[in-house]
Amino acid sequence: GDVLVAKDDRVRKLNSETHLLDNPDWLWHDEVGYVLLGPGPVRLHNGPQRGSWWEINHEYARDTVSRDVFMAWIDHGTRPQNTTYSYLVVPGIAVDNLAPYVGRSPVKILRNAPSLQAVWHERLRIAGLAFYEPGEVEIPLGLTVAVDVPCLVLLKESPEKLLISVSNPRNEQATVQLDVSRSLAGDGADVRNGPGRSRITFELPGGMEAGKSVTKAYR
Repeated sequence: GDVLVAKDDRVRKLNSETHLLDNPDWLWHDEVGYVLLGPGPVRLHNGPQRGSWWEINHEYARDTVSRDVFMAWIDHGTRPQNTTYSYLVVPGIAVDNLAPYVGRSPVKILRNAPSLQAVWHERLRIAGLAFYEPGEVEIPLGLTVAVDVPCLVLLKESPEKLLISVSNPRNEQATVQLDVSRSLAGDGADVRNGPGRSRITFELPGGMEAGKSVTKAYR
């Protein structure tokens, strides 16, 4: 299907070839938008891709097949140092709706650093936190969230409850101490240092369930 790219409020259709795009605002293909949140070069291939299924699985035939393929990737260059990038993927959106969405995107980046990546979805009231080392972050719920070991944390607030999910992407058993700057009532919530802070212990599974999220609800 069509591949469209926008830059400086100008939208154009790309022909079938390999492109080097300098600081595009967004890309769109097959009802999916790709929004660049920072400047940088993007490479894009839109056209035939040839290969053999045998190359990845020798149980298949060696015959060469060709299909039209869309690929887009951020070019990091050679041996990048202290660089950063960020983007949004917006599925199920018509191209006419993409520019307005970008102008009022509900997704905000709270932190994008080597030690912590954190994003916030205003409409869904969800925070996604990737701790690469022990640390803490303040999120728009008026909360400070801290952990004592590297882990992934997902928080979702509704009028009835606060859902907290924790997992270990290393697929190993782990114990996580999670501190929240709010008095919480629920499974394992221990109010500490006065009424404004709670500590929750998450026992993350190992074995066949290693990597599985543990979710708890609090009021």
